[in-house]
Amino acid sequence: MAGVEVAVDSAAVSDEERGNPFDHRAAAELCRRGVPLHAHCARQVRREDFTRFDWIVGMTRAHCAALRRIAPEGCRSRIVLMLDFAAGHEGQDVPDPWYGDARDFVHAFDLIDRGVDGLIARLFAQ
Repeated sequence: MAGVEVAVDSAAVSDEERGNPFDHRAAAELCRRGVPLHAHCARQVRREDFTRFDWIVGMTRAHCAALRRIAPEGCRSRIVLMLDFAAGHEGQDVPDPWYGDARDFVHAFDLIDRGVDGLIARLFAQ
């Protein structure tokens, strides 16, 4: 992606994990995939996120619906579902691995990888 500037952030719809670091299972999967970890502190979506970012990507349809409820007027079209970018998975949710085990995190990350690949392809097609 030479010459393309991309800013990525992570935020939750709810505030129940606010202030917490990575889940240890998510951190382990990131490390296994060679993704460098940085200091992370969970935060809730803020109003300014809707104008700061071109796209707000939800992992589930419920997340997207909640985001649309809090989005400022004129920003709702920026909200997209992650798997709408993954061929064959359009309209599907990334399953929440929280109550599962390491295999559930691998599966969720595999789906997210497919979504991110599709999102990047869409960026370059524009």
